[in-house]
Amino acid sequence: MEATDTKTVPASRPGRAPAVLAVVLCTTIWGTTYVATKVVLPEIPPFTLAFFRFVIATAIMAPFAWKYWRTGHGRALPWKRLVLMGLTGVALYFMFQNLGLVYTTASAAALIQGAIPAITILLAGVFLKERLGLWRVSGVSLSVAGVVLIVLASEQSGGAPAPLLGNLLMLGSSLAWGVYTITGKVVHESFPPLLTTAISTAVGTLFLLPPFLGEIFLQGFGPVSPAVWLNVFYLGAVASGLTFILWNYGLQALDASETGNYINLVPVVAVASAVLLLGEPVRTPQVLGGLLVLAGVYLTGRR
Repeated sequence: MEATDTKTVPASRPGRAPAVLAVVLCTTIWGTTYVATKVVLPEIPPFTLAFFRFVIATAIMAPFAWKYWRTGHGRALPWKRLVLMGLTGVALYFMFQNLGLVYTTASAAALIQGAIPAITILLAGVFLKERLGLWRVSGVSLSVAGVVLIVLASEQSGGAPAPLLGNLLMLGSSLAWGVYTITGKVVHESFPPLLTTAISTAVGTLFLLPPFLGEIFLQGFGPVSPAVWLNVFYLGAVASGLTFILWNYGLQALDASETGNYINLVPVVAVASAVLLLGEPVRTPQVLGGLLVLAGVYLTGRR
């Protein structure tokens, strides 16, 4: 998932319909990444995949960010925050996610990460001292209950080598993204999001270099089929590079709170694609857990 919760307003804003289309296409692509990652992991190990993905993503975003750098926006950047964003939102998030998908199903992983908005609000209340209120506390509680139900249901239903371990890794990934979001909140309000995200992505790619080298040293790197390379390119160029451009295009015409509602499409698309393309079983308790997560996210978004 690559997103920001800020809004940039250029001189000429796109129409509402193209903006909605861009955001829906963006979240739909994010929903398919769980299946694409599952396809890659049997041939490319998790840390190596993360490194390849973000080398490609950095190359895609760099030309778009360069124009902001040349206009002087690169001066006095908050480098400590950008380094923390790269560590949490790129390196830790995708290391945990990819490793989690080795052990759990794509469906369970996506349903757990559907709670990211609620987790982010909880972290903002703890670290940024943002007021939670009754609705948000209720929403966070519902989402936590949904995650617990998904984890327990996945452990009992099987269909993965170590679902409990995988689900806990996905929860760690969600927490890393929450830290990334609250760290970048002030940054994105003061600097162009495309510039700061490109820089934090490049920094995160550097953090991924040691795990990548260690993984290659310990496991080696075997032959990779063309179909798997195609999925790697899709994850890097489309799901990580193009989607951020689409997301920011949509934010030019839509409110951040409105675009946040479209995030709920991600677990829906992910579960549907996992069932159709991977043949993964989805049990009733998992579905109920997913509905609790979505209901909790809805409540946290109420004002």
